[in-house]
Amino acid sequence: MTKRIRQPIIAVLGHVDHGKCLLPDEKVVVPSVGFVTLKELFETASKVVERDDEKEIRELDERITSVNGDGKTGLVKASYVWKVRHKGKVIRVKLKNWHGVTVTPEHPFLTTKGWKRADQLRPGDYVAVPRFIHGNEDEKIFLSYVKVKKSGEEWKEYFYLAGRKGNIDVNLLFVAPKRYVVEFLRGYFEERSEVKGESVIVEARELVEPLSLALLRFGIFSKIQGSKLIVTGKRNLEAFKDYIGFKDEREKALEEAIEKVKGSEVYPIFEEIRRLRLLFGFTREELGSYAKYENSEAPTYEELMEILDFIERGSPSLSKKIAILEGKLKAELRVLEEEGLIKDGKLTPLGRELLEVWRNREFDSKDVDYIRNIAETLVFIPVENVEEEEYDGYVYDLTTETHNFIANGILVHNTTLLDRIRKTNVAAKEAGGITQHIGATEVPIEVVKKIAGPLIKLWKAEIKLPGLLFIDTPGHEAFTSLRARGGSLADLAVLVVDINEGFQPQTIESIEILRKYRTPFVVAANKIDRIKGWVIEEDEPFLMNIKKQDQRAVQELETKLWELIGKFYEFGFQANRFDRVQNFTRELAIVPISAKYGIGIAELLVLIAGLSQRYLEEKLKIEVEGPARGTILEVREEPGLGHTIDVIIYDGTLHKDDTIVVGGKDKAIVTKIRALLKPKPLDEIRDPRFRFDYVDEVTAAAGVKIAAPGLEEALAGSPVIAAPTPEDVEKAKQEILEQIERVVISTDKVGVIVKADTLGSLEALSKELQEKEIPIRKADVGNVSKTDVMEALSVKEEEPKYGVILGFNVKVNEDAEEVAKAKDVKIFVGNVIYKLIEDYEEWVKEEEEKKKRELLSKVTFPGVIRLYPDERYVFRRSNPAIVGIEVIEGRIKPGVTLIKQNGQKVGVIRSIKSRDEFLQEAKKGQAVAIAIEGAIVGRHIHPGETLYVDLSRDDAITLLKHLRDTLEDTDIKALKMIAKVKAKEDPFWRAI
Repeated sequence: MTKRIRQPIIAVLGHVDHGKCLLPDEKVVVPSVGFVTLKELFETASKVVERDDEKEIRELDERITSVNGDGKTGLVKASYVWKVRHKGKVIRVKLKNWHGVTVTPEHPFLTTKGWKRADQLRPGDYVAVPRFIHGNEDEKIFLSYVKVKKSGEEWKEYFYLAGRKGNIDVNLLFVAPKRYVVEFLRGYFEERSEVKGESVIVEARELVEPLSLALLRFGIFSKIQGSKLIVTGKRNLEAFKDYIGFKDEREKALEEAIEKVKGSEVYPIFEEIRRLRLLFGFTREELGSYAKYENSEAPTYEELMEILDFIERGSPSLSKKIAILEGKLKAELRVLEEEGLIKDGKLTPLGRELLEVWRNREFDSKDVDYIRNIAETLVFIPVENVEEEEYDGYVYDLTTETHNFIANGILVHNTTLLDRIRKTNVAAKEAGGITQHIGATEVPIEVVKKIAGPLIKLWKAEIKLPGLLFIDTPGHEAFTSLRARGGSLADLAVLVVDINEGFQPQTIESIEILRKYRTPFVVAANKIDRIKGWVIEEDEPFLMNIKKQDQRAVQELETKLWELIGKFYEFGFQANRFDRVQNFTRELAIVPISAKYGIGIAELLVLIAGLSQRYLEEKLKIEVEGPARGTILEVREEPGLGHTIDVIIYDGTLHKDDTIVVGGKDKAIVTKIRALLKPKPLDEIRDPRFRFDYVDEVTAAAGVKIAAPGLEEALAGSPVIAAPTPEDVEKAKQEILEQIERVVISTDKVGVIVKADTLGSLEALSKELQEKEIPIRKADVGNVSKTDVMEALSVKEEEPKYGVILGFNVKVNEDAEEVAKAKDVKIFVGNVIYKLIEDYEEWVKEEEEKKKRELLSKVTFPGVIRLYPDERYVFRRSNPAIVGIEVIEGRIKPGVTLIKQNGQKVGVIRSIKSRDEFLQEAKKGQAVAIAIEGAIVGRHIHPGETLYVDLSRDDAITLLKHLRDTLEDTDIKALKMIAKVKAKEDPFWRAI
C-alpha cells in the first residue's frame, strides 16, 4: 500500500489567559441595565463559554463606556464577563474627592506617566477619570425597563418631580435617555443646592455615588466631599448652566461664579508637553511663559489648549536647528546641549532620533489631537491613598474591544497563538481564546512558508509536510480527560506559558498529560511584549526582534527564561532557548513569543514543522489507502444535514459512502457516510466563517464533518472507525463498546445519578465527584429522563442526600420534571462543573442544617440542677413553686419536665429568670430562679435536692445519633446522670 507523510496533529496546551480583576462590589454603568456591581452583571449573563475550578467566563453582549486608541470615550462592546478565584493581596485605590476601586495588584491604571500597576501606585500619582459616561438613549430599551407607557412630556414631569423628592431607582439615571435624566437633575438641584463662591454645592446624601456619575453623562465633573457634591471649574460650571441651570436668584450667582473662576481641571502631563514641543521643533526657551508647564506648574485645561495651539504652529527656526544638527551651520550649541541633543560636540541618541523626525517631517496635528482628546474626555485626579489587604474569593473583569472600561467612575485596564496564525479574531468570540471543546485548525504548508519565510532555510532541508493540523484544547483542570483526548490524539504539542507569570496549575496539569501520553512538545514563552521597555515590531521573527531591544529588556527576558528553565528541571526536563538547543531529542526548546503581536510565531512554526519532519517522520507515514480512524470532537445538528459529527481523522483515508462504526449512548452505531464536509484551510471546524467544501474523500490528518443517518446518539470523544468488511464492523464494535464501558457507570449502590452531554464531560464530572468522595450510582450521557428520577427516588428512600440527579449541559425531559416535582426529587442542572457540585454540596449542607434545626426544635436536652439548701432561696412554695437553683450539668429550658433521683416526676419548668431578665435557656454553672408548675416545696421538692430533666428514649436516640456534634461535654455528663436514674426502671438506659 502507498505510504506518505501526513500533516502532524499539534495540541496547544496550557494557554489560559485571564484579565486583571476587580472585587465583586465594584460598579459599572451598563446602558441597558443601569448602575450595577460586576457580580450582578455577571449574574445577568447566562451563556457560559468557559469554566473550571478557578474561573468562569460568560458571554455578555453589552455596551460599556471605554476609552479608544484616539483618547476619546465612547460605548464599546463588552463581549465577556469573567469571574476568577483570587487568594492573596488586593489593592484599594482611593482618589482625592472622588471614588475608590479595589483591584488585584497587577491591574493597570492610566496615569499621567502611562499605565501603572495598582501595586506601583503611590499617593500623589494622577489617575485618569472620564469626563463623560455614556448611558442609554434608546426609548425602546428605556420603556422595556420601566414597563410603563407615558408620553415624553409625562416622563419629563415624572423625572422632575422625582428630583424634587430626591427619590428614584438609581438605574434610571443611566437607562433613561438624557432628556429625562436632566429633568431629574433640575428638580434635585433646585431643591437642595446653593451657589457658593465659585462652586455649586448640593447635598446628595445616599445618592452621592450614582449622582456624581449621572452628571458625567453631561460632561459635568464634580468633587465628592462627604455627602456633598461640588461642581467647580470653568467648563463644569458652563456645562451645568447649559444643561441644568437655575430659574431663580441662583441663576445670577452661577453666572458670576463662571465669570470669577479662572480655569478648569489641571493636567500635570509634563512629559507629554516636553515630547510634543521637541517633536514640533521647539526648545524650552522658545516656549516662553509656557515653559513653566513642563516641570513645575500643571496647566489648567484652558492653558493646555493654548499651549497645544502654540506648539501645533511649529517652530519657525526648525530648518536652522536641522542645519546645526547636520553640522552645516555653526551656532551657539548651549540650548541644544541643555535639551540633551548634543553632548561634547556630538549628537546624542535623542539628537539623532529628532534629526531624523524633523528631516522627514514625521509629526503632524494628529500628535496634538491625541492630547486634545485626552484633555476633552479625561481628567487626572491625584491618588489619596493606596491600601493593601488580603482577600479570598472571586474577582471579576470584562473583556472589551479596547481592553479598558470605567469602574466606579475610574478608567481601568485589563490573543492567542492560533489566532495569530489564523490572523482572525476568534479570541473575541471565545473569551480570550479559551475553548470549551476541542477545536481544529488546518494550516497549509504555504502559510507556514509565508509566515516563516527565510527561517525555513535554517533547517537546510525541504519541508515535505503537507501542513499542520492544530487541536486547540481547553486550558483548564476540570476537563483533564477532554484534554487528555487532545493529548493522546496529538503527535506534538505546544505548551504555552506566560513568561511573566511562570508555571500555573494548568501548566503543571498539561505537563502531566504530555508525560502520560509521551507526547513530544515545544514551549511557547508568551507575552514577551509585556517585558518593560520591549520594542514591538508586529509579525517579526524573534531572532530579529531581540536585536532591537536594549540591554535591560534582554536581561529581563534572560532572567525570566532561566526561571522557566529551572522549573522544567524540577519536573525532570532539560530545557533551553530554541536557538541554543544542541540536541532536540534531549532538550526542550523554548521559543519566546508574543501571540498578541506575532513576534516569534515564525520560529515556532518552523520548529514545529522541522521537529515533526525530523523526528516523527515514521509515525507520520500513513497508509493512504488504509481504513480511516478518528475521534469525534462534537455532535451537532446542521440545517439541511441533520445530525453530524465533527471528527479528527488521524489515520488512513475516509471516503464518501464508507461504512463507519462510532460510539453511541449504550451501543456502537454502524452507519454509512452520506456526505463529507471539509472546512477550508485556516478555519476552525466548530465555527467556520465560510461554507464547507463537499469532498469525496479525506486523508489523515484532517478535521472533517460527517453527515450520516443515525448519528443523533453518537458520543463526543468516542472513536470513529471505517469498516470495509462485516468482520471489520464486528471488531470495531467490540473496541468501541469497551471504551464506552470505561466511562458509563451503572451500579445498584447508594449514590447520585450523573448525566452529561458528552463522554468527555461525563468523565470530568464523575472524576470531580469521585475526588470529593461523593458516590455515583449511575453515570450516563443524555438528558434527564423519568427513569433517572425513579432511580434517584429509590436512593432517596435509603439515603436522602444521595437521592438526587446532577446534570451537566443537559435538559430535563418534561415527564421527568413532573415526576421529580411530585416525588420531591432534587435535580441540579448547569453548565459549570464546579458550580454544579458546589450547588449540590451547599444543598446537602442546607438540608442537614434544616434537619438539625427541626430536631433541635423538638428534642429535649439533658440537664441536672440543684436547689440551693438555704430557705432564703425559696421565693414561693407553690402555684408555681419559685426556687433558686444552680445548673450543675447540661442545660435547662422552659417547658421541660423535672424528675427526682427515684424517677418520680415533680413538675414542669414554666420560666427561668436571672435578676430581672427571663431566659430561654440556662447552662452549667448558671445560678437562676425557676418557676416549677405542679411542685410544692416541702412536699415534692426540698432545698438542697438534685433534680433531673426527664428525657424520652427518642430524645436520647436523636441526641446521640443525629445531634452528637451539638452536644457539649457537660451535656454528655448530664445525659449519663439521667440514664443512671432512668435505668432503674428501663434497661434501655443502661446502654448509654
